[in-house]
Order: sequence, then C-alpha cells, then structure tokens
Amino acid sequence: MLSDLTPPLATQVRLFLENPLCRRMKRLLARNYISIYQECATRNDALLELAKLDFNLLQCLHHDEIKSISIWWNDLFLTKNLSFARDRVVECYY
Repeated sequence: MLSDLTPPLATQVRLFLENPLCRRMKRLLARNYISIYQECATRNDALLELAKLDFNLLQCLHHDEIKSISIWWNDLFLTKNLSFARDRVVECYY
C-alpha cells in the first residue's frame, strides 16, 4: 500500500500508522509535518516559511520560560533547605 503513494504522502501515512493522531503532541506533529511538506512539489513557500517561523518563535518562547522558571527555582533554594524536594522543575514544565 505504501509503495503506491508518493514519497511525502507515504512518509506521512507511515508516521500516522506508527503513532495515531490522538497520541501525538500537536507541536511535534507540526514539526514532522513541516519536514514532510518541504518535500511536497505543490507546496506554498510562503506558508512553509510562516510555519517554520511560528515553530521557531514558539521554541524561543519555551526556552525563555524555562530559563526564567529555572532561575526562580534556584533562587528558592528548596532543594538545599528541604531534603525531600526534587530538583525536577524542567520536567514539571512539560
């Protein structure tokens, strides 16, 4: 079945068969779709550029938020004052 499809569509079908849409995170799905859409012959370059800019802008926003939260967490000194507190603020962010 996959051999009958064009390469970008076959890649997309293979990814969805491996992991259904309901189990995917939306931003990771967008990242995968951007790489698939780049290979498509009928792509709209302006739309592709907008999708890349949006994805990169959101990544920068997440990076800045994690940096701020990490600074705040380290200023609290909870892991030093409370021996049972776990130092996993980045895991809690996601």
